[in-house]
Amino acid sequence: VDPAERREGYSAVLYDNTSGLPTSEAYAIAETSEGFIWIGSYSGLIRYDGETFERYRTTGGISSVTSLFVDSRDRLWIGTNDVGLAVMDRGKVTQWREEDGLDSLRIMSIMEDDAGKVYASTATGIAMVDKRMELHMLEDPRLENVYVEDLRLGADGLVVGTTSSSD
Repeated sequence: VDPAERREGYSAVLYDNTSGLPTSEAYAIAETSEGFIWIGSYSGLIRYDGETFERYRTTGGISSVTSLFVDSRDRLWIGTNDVGLAVMDRGKVTQWREEDGLDSLRIMSIMEDDAGKVYASTATGIAMVDKRMELHMLEDPRLENVYVEDLRLGADGLVVGTTSSSD
């Protein structure tokens, strides 16, 4: 929707820290099937229900949210700048950090393949969470210590990504 163009049935509203949003920045946004808009920010995860913004508090301390993704099972995946990867499934949060096998706590992008595996790009490669919710770092010499910026699912079902490497 072009916010400068007036169309019937649409409106453009800017939210910031002066109009209800509890922070002045947003790095990621996603919508779950129940209609909640989730916003990732430096100060954490924010839920918007169409009327009010609420900062989501977890015991694990999800902060500095850099990426959000809703998978085929309507789970909200959360990538952070410094506390790893998390998934929220019906209010329960599961997190992966270095002690859980994650090589880097910095997550830039999250996506899912056709088989239901979830991939997260990190500052040192690619992590994969299988259907049993077990995390694995992909082992490939081309990915060792490579800053993977973005991941997408190709039309042929292959996971493709961009890196900051010139190799």
